[in-house]
Amino acid sequence: DKVGVQARAMQKHFYAPFVAFYVNSNGELGVLGIMLTRHTDGRKNEVYNTETRKDSPNTYIFAKMHVACADSQMHQFYAHFGCCHLVFEPFGVAVRNVFNHGTPEAQEHIVGKLLGPHFRDHLAINWLARNTLVAHGEVVIPCADAGFALGAKGGLVLLGMQYKNWKFSDQAFPQQLRIRGFDPYSSDKLRYYYRDDGMMIWYGLKSYVELAVKMWYYKRDEAELNESIANLL
Repeated sequence: DKVGVQARAMQKHFYAPFVAFYVNSNGELGVLGIMLTRHTDGRKNEVYNTETRKDSPNTYIFAKMHVACADSQMHQFYAHFGCCHLVFEPFGVAVRNVFNHGTPEAQEHIVGKLLGPHFRDHLAINWLARNTLVAHGEVVIPCADAGFALGAKGGLVLLGMQYKNWKFSDQAFPQQLRIRGFDPYSSDKLRYYYRDDGMMIWYGLKSYVELAVKMWYYKRDEAELNESIANLL
């Protein structure tokens, strides 16, 4: 595939593992099995789990290391660098243009006050990342080449492939949970602490923003205020 082509050009080698999980009686995840290879030519694709660990404990650790490595590539190149940094550049530019350099009314708008701090130093740190982490050129060697299995080129190809499926409407935390197959409201009784803590933060932010916006709009000209929101969109 495209990611593999870029990585092989840099003489890097890695696995793209499959992992099967199960839920135990306590609502916790356990590893059912790990498969590192994807042979389609008749060769056997070995499965590693707690049973095979009894005969070859180091091999099972090796398999888990490659799962963690693959997960790290996806997290750092797509979820972190892609979704947290690059994807939100145009949003930062729009907020700055509408609320920082717009009409006097727009410069005082509550939405601008709420969003502004999120984009402070955003473009600066992205510029730094482009010129260090994933830089290309005869002089600069990308930091990602040394620190990641995919390397900078392979990581950017992975980012581009994943970004094709990116939708703004899917970015809310409850919707992200649904996409992953989990109920945001914990009706499944799973001990999923990321979800439980994340939903507490989500509700806290939602309540704060709703209250701030309602207080700001109180006794103000909604048509005038909504013009700024229309310009932002």
